Amino acid sequence: MRTPHGGLHAYFTGSAQRNGHLPAHHLDFRSRGGYVLAPPSRVDGKPYQLIRTVQAGGALDWAAVTALLEPHRQLRRPQPAPAPGRDLDHLARWVAGQGEGNRNAGLFWAANRALDADPAADLSPLAEAARQAGLGEREITRTLDSARSGGRTRTHAPDYQPEAGDQA
Repeated sequence: MRTPHGGLHAYFTGSAQRNGHLPAHHLDFRSRGGYVLAPPSRVDGKPYQLIRTVQAGGALDWAAVTALLEPHRQLRRPQPAPAPGRDLDHLARWVAGQGEGNRNAGLFWAANRALDADPAADLSPLAEAARQAGLGEREITRTLDSARSGGRTRTHAPDYQPEAGDQA
C-alpha cells in the first residue's frame, strides 16, 4: 500500500503480537490494539493506493524483524508503573524527553502504566510533559482518551530507562 505522503504499508495476517516501533528504520508494527489507514482513506485529500496483493500464509514475526534490524538492541520489559497514589514525575520526565517519532507512542505507554497502577490516575502531568515534548493538544487528547478507553497493549517502551526504585 502506498501512503499519501510516499510511504509504504505492508499488511500481514493478524496476530496477538504487541505493537512495535523502530524509529531508526522508520518502521512501525501494528497488531493487537493497533490501527492503520487503508483505501479508501485519504490524508490531505491524497488517497492510500493499493500497489499489489500477494496471497501468502502466516503472520509477520515482529521479534524476528527487530532482531534482524537491530541485533544489538535488548528489549527490556520494565514495569515502572507507580504505586497507586505515587506521583508520575518519573514518567512525565521521560515523556517530556521524547523526540519526534516517539512522542505519541511514549505518551500512550506512560499513560497506560499510570492507569495500570491506578485506573483513576490524574494524567495531567503526562499531558503537560507531552506538550513540552512538542505534541499538539489534539494528539494529546486522542492519545490519553485511547489509553483511558482500555487500549493498554504496549507493555514496553523501546528506549525507557527506569529510575532508581523502578522495577525492570
